[in-house]
Amino acid sequence: MNPTARVEKIRRTMEEDGLDGLILTQPENIRYFSGSSRGGLALIPVEASPILYVYRLDYQMALDEAVGFRIKYGRNPLKKMLRDMAGMKLRKVGFDQLTLSAYNVLNKALKRVKVVDYNRKVHGLRAVKDEEEISYIREACRIASKGMEAAYETLKPGVRECEVAAAACRAMRMEGSEEDAFPMIVASGVRSAYPHGGCTRRRIGRGELVVVDLGATYMGYRSDMTRTFVAGEASDRQVEVWEAVLEAYSKALENVRDGVPAREVDLTARHVLERRGFGRFFIHSLGHGVGLSVHEHPVLSRYSREKLVKGNVVTCEPAVYIHGFGGVRLENTVLVSDGRAEELTVFPMDLL
Repeated sequence: MNPTARVEKIRRTMEEDGLDGLILTQPENIRYFSGSSRGGLALIPVEASPILYVYRLDYQMALDEAVGFRIKYGRNPLKKMLRDMAGMKLRKVGFDQLTLSAYNVLNKALKRVKVVDYNRKVHGLRAVKDEEEISYIREACRIASKGMEAAYETLKPGVRECEVAAAACRAMRMEGSEEDAFPMIVASGVRSAYPHGGCTRRRIGRGELVVVDLGATYMGYRSDMTRTFVAGEASDRQVEVWEAVLEAYSKALENVRDGVPAREVDLTARHVLERRGFGRFFIHSLGHGVGLSVHEHPVLSRYSREKLVKGNVVTCEPAVYIHGFGGVRLENTVLVSDGRAEELTVFPMDLL
């Protein structure tokens, strides 16, 4: 689906909801609907050509990349957009995400226009990937798998966490990654029990758990994967925790398919960990959508009301975090289909 078709699709939804226009501020949403990677602001009226507002520095690139959008530039894109909106017959306008100050500016400048949050509808459209998007995510996943291979080959006792991260980052860049999909995590020893442990200058100790969480970016699309290794020989306790997480991952993956409520997938993994005595150490949701953002809809949470549908790309990432001992997380980016989900990140899940 090209950007023009996406604009027409969101316009039909807007008309059903009585909206005359839609304001986009998030770079990922602007790229999704316009094809431009330069951010700025976008306005999609129901009955006029969509407009992309950028700074002068980004004008030529936006002009070259955007499809079906008029491009305007200026020192204050918001004021420029508001002047255009004042000349349109707008009664109800949606937005994806606004700061409080921007929201107040809009309400003050457009006193007769009702401004409403339309973020869920925008992200609902983005949640189902077309074939082109899936091909980009596949490539981002291939690249990430190469990064994990480099991390595995570098990881050994005495090596710093940041050295492992550097090796993985370099490998992904050499394979064509535009940037890390998110700040990489290489967390060793007791630090592996921190879900967002980042990476430090700490040297990895012999026999320690090491959680490596990384992702690549290709054509703006992200990937996300995690493996947990032991730098040396694993203890019986480490193997016990790792096997529990692997079982939770495998059972959950069996439920990742079209039509299944997202909460059921989360609960499948959670029940495995509870049965094996580690339920209270699984402290986050099972997964999330992946696309132009590394965290998108649908959310695989026990509180979710969403259903998985064919074309969703999500993570499956059960984990156990035990303070003072360490943590184990296993994660792949997977594609939802009619049958069994397809794992797009493919590096082996071996502990050693």
